[in-house]
Amino acid sequence: MAVIVSAVIVTNKRMTENDKVKAASFIYENLEFEFEQLEDGTYEITGFRSWEESVTIPLYIPYGDGKIQFSSIGESAFANNTTITEIILPESITHIGKGAFSHCTNLTRVVMSDSVVSIDEYAFNKCEQLKDITFSGNLKTIGAYAFSDCNSLVQITL
Repeated sequence: MAVIVSAVIVTNKRMTENDKVKAASFIYENLEFEFEQLEDGTYEITGFRSWEESVTIPLYIPYGDGKIQFSSIGESAFANNTTITEIILPESITHIGKGAFSHCTNLTRVVMSDSVVSIDEYAFNKCEQLKDITFSGNLKTIGAYAFSDCNSLVQITL
C-alpha cells in the first residue's frame, strides 16, 4: 500500500531543464523515496530513507492511478545512510549517480541488474563495510574513485 505525500504534475509539453517535475517524497513498504521526473519521462531516485537493513528497490511502485519505474539513482540519493546493509536494484536501473551510496558505512552487499551500464565517480565512496558487489556484463563505465575507501571489498562478481 502506498501513502502518497505529494503529487506529480505531468503535462503534454516537452520538458526543459526548468520544467523538471519533482515530488517531495512518498512512502512505499517502509521505504521513503524522493524522486524527479527526467526529460525522457523516466524517474530518478533523488533521496531515500529506510529503517530496513536489507532493501530491494521494487521494479514498479504504485503511484496515483498508475505506477512509476525508476531508471536511475541520482547524485547522493542514498548517501550517509548508516542503516542499509544490503541493496538490490531492479532491472529498470541503468545508471548510478555521483556519490549515490557514498558514506553508507554499514553497506556490505550490492546486487545490480544486467541493465546497469554506468556508475559515476564516488558512487560507493567510503562504504567501509562493502564486501560483495555484483556487476552485470553490460556495465560500460565506472567513474573515478567509485569504490575508493571500500577497504573491506573482497568479492566482485561480473
